[in-house]
Amino acid sequence: GIKIYDVRPNCALVPFATFDSNDKLVNCIAEHPCGSEIAVSMEGSVYAFLTDSVGESFEPIDSWTVIPPKKHGPETTSSTTDKMQPQSTTGDGSDDDDDAEQVTALEFNFGGDLIATGGEDGNVRVWKYQTKQMIGLFDLQQ
Repeated sequence: GIKIYDVRPNCALVPFATFDSNDKLVNCIAEHPCGSEIAVSMEGSVYAFLTDSVGESFEPIDSWTVIPPKKHGPETTSSTTDKMQPQSTTGDGSDDDDDAEQVTALEFNFGGDLIATGGEDGNVRVWKYQTKQMIGLFDLQQ
């Protein structure tokens, strides 16, 4: 599961909230600037959670694949402006492939309308947060 702590001025960690990650590896968490949502990267996907008014419970509201699963066979190409469809939070959306690449960085812009992801595939992707439409792809391996 995921545990979130409040860091007090004396550096004490006080448990703040806990929720289930369904045994998926959690790489990073980003808090939405409005404070009522968090985004969590797990196994190549991003999951969005809505918090209650005191931040003690989290309700899954959306998820989408950020790093497409590796293709076995001939390479295919796709436009960088293709919309990646949100997945239902009822399915786990995972490929269960041990060599799946991970999302290793996650950050909202100041306004909260964009979210950037970075991954083991060497790409930084910029998304419209509400629609989950990828609007930018930067290959850092070139």
